[in-house]
Amino acid sequence: MVEDELRASIIQEFHSIPGLGLSRAEALYEAGYTSISLLKKATPEDLSKVKGFTISLAEHVLSEVSRMDTKAETAKEEAPAEEKKEVAPQEPGTAEKREESIIDGMLRSAKQMISSLLGSEEKKEEEKKEEGEVVVSGESKEVEDPPEKKEEKEEGEEEKKAEEEPAERKEEDTQ
Repeated sequence: MVEDELRASIIQEFHSIPGLGLSRAEALYEAGYTSISLLKKATPEDLSKVKGFTISLAEHVLSEVSRMDTKAETAKEEAPAEEKKEVAPQEPGTAEKREESIIDGMLRSAKQMISSLLGSEEKKEEEKKEEGEVVVSGESKEVEDPPEKKEEKEEGEEEKKAEEEPAERKEEDTQ
């Protein structure tokens, strides 16, 4: 899926930060940092709330991100003129809009998965109700049959008794 590829790509980008292992890169992503630009906006205190991060590690990661950004800018400036490509200026906020769009798509997918999971739970509860069980806060308990089912059971029991009586009489007769 596209979301899985995007997730893997972002985690790999975080993993490329010196001193940041794969598990911490995943923890950043799970904590809501879905891009380097969002990571740049974080404070050491913000990052220290992420699983596996201390203030000193957060400071190190943020300085590495800043250094990587500086290296990229320096490389662009030092590139020979013939290698420089003219890039059309982007409208302000285009990258943020793209990020928001991606996040919105991911949220929609998550909501759909939750909705489908809840829907399947509701179906199970309906089936239990039809089988004569009551569902209370996710627990099912046996209840008394509705009047129609009671009548059916009673009729069935009467039929069994009627079938058993002749057999009992034959036993009594033979004795």
